[in-house]
Amino acid sequence: MRKQPLFVIAILGAAIALAAAPHAAHAKNEDRVIARGNIQLPIGPIGIRSIMTSVTTAKVSTIEKGSPADGKLQLDDVIVGANGKKFASQIWREMGQAVEASQGDPKRKGVFTLEIVRKERALSIAMKIEPLGRFGPTYPFDCTKSDRIYAMACDYLARLQKADGSWPHLTTGTAGRVYAAAITGMALLGSGDPKYNDHIRKVAAFLLKQDIERRGASM
Repeated sequence: MRKQPLFVIAILGAAIALAAAPHAAHAKNEDRVIARGNIQLPIGPIGIRSIMTSVTTAKVSTIEKGSPADGKLQLDDVIVGANGKKFASQIWREMGQAVEASQGDPKRKGVFTLEIVRKERALSIAMKIEPLGRFGPTYPFDCTKSDRIYAMACDYLARLQKADGSWPHLTTGTAGRVYAAAITGMALLGSGDPKYNDHIRKVAAFLLKQDIERRGASM
């Protein structure tokens, strides 16, 4: 697969910026920002999204069907730690380190454990995630794990593409669908893998159709 490092860096940069948002705020404002309830903490390897409730806790808000968390976690479970340790200062950073350990430490064999509180009861929930190894020292360049994650993401997006070339499940409204199709199409194009050529053609046709309809409506 031909590498497109600039695109990978852009995506990783956006993810890092989002993950670091509460840390970037002044210490006195962290709790105020989190209290708004709009800072998401997705945990992709186990298939959930959560909403941060403090700098060390988060509440499960979405569980993807068929994911490692499906049938094990429940909505509103409060996440307080991972791999046997409670989060001490920054849940977003410590969560990433725990996932990295479960994926990269041969002794763990892909076992990832979340420490949660469910209806005032403390539980330790073990899940099996894919042991992708550790990020290389120069990631995302020359990094096997980065390449594997990119390939898995592209396969996932390709499977979800609609017949008209869009991904309407990603967002709502015409403008949102155009944006989602454009950026998702860029991800597939950036992979350089010819198996996505038909998907990319569908994206181009969808975007062209939307542009023609927009121009016609404005005339």
